[in-house]
Amino acid sequence: MLPTNATWISMLVIVLFAAIALGSEENSKEGQISLKEVGKGAKEPAIELGKNVKLGVNAHIANFVGKPIINANANIKNLTSVPQVVTYVITFYDAQKNIIGAYGTTCTVEPNKETGYGSALIHGKMEDFKKVTSYRLYACAYETTIQE
Repeated sequence: MLPTNATWISMLVIVLFAAIALGSEENSKEGQISLKEVGKGAKEPAIELGKNVKLGVNAHIANFVGKPIINANANIKNLTSVPQVVTYVITFYDAQKNIIGAYGTTCTVEPNKETGYGSALIHGKMEDFKKVTSYRLYACAYETTIQE
């Protein structure tokens, strides 16, 4: 006996939900920001995005070996049951939309794990960093096989 229409629809919904939960994800966000100078280990409110792979970026001005930087470290949570390759790029702009600094990286996050990416350092001049008024964050994640 062939499945009914309701059975086919139910099966399709289950397959689509599984594909969404395990598949790729792409997000972007932009907005206003005023970077603050903070000391070592300080936590600023994160710029957050993502559904299955969540990304939170703490953006602030810091001192790195005596020189000013924008610190744009990320906390990445893979809420799926498969390894994900995650790429994020963040760009900071002044009021005239001139780029003040940018950073991007790619890493692999194991299933149902969290990692902190702590080397997101943007070098430049303090006077430029204080002109930052906005940001644009892009992130994507896709399923991968971890090679052992």
